[in-house]
Amino acid sequence: LIFLKGITVAAATRVPRWMEPNRLEPYDAVKLAFLLSGGGEFAFVVLALAEKLEVLPKDLGGLLTAIVLITMAVTPLLGIAASAVSNNYIFDQNSHEFDGD
Repeated sequence: LIFLKGITVAAATRVPRWMEPNRLEPYDAVKLAFLLSGGGEFAFVVLALAEKLEVLPKDLGGLLTAIVLITMAVTPLLGIAASAVSNNYIFDQNSHEFDGD
């Protein structure tokens, strides 16, 4: 879940500048991809409704709920990782800027 959502959010933030002149800078896009990659509270509503309407078997609903809980619990760690990765990205960009001067 975290990997797929992270890739999707990262791809969504990398639209060409001519299509979206106000797009996020790469280091902000990295932070956003990390922080939004976990599950959210709305998943509980959707899963509960799916179980109530018998769209999902109870076992699968329980497993999916556990996955969402785990990804929500990992979100603070993803925040730490997002800061580390984006800070490295800023450092890399700044070092390339100074190389060209």
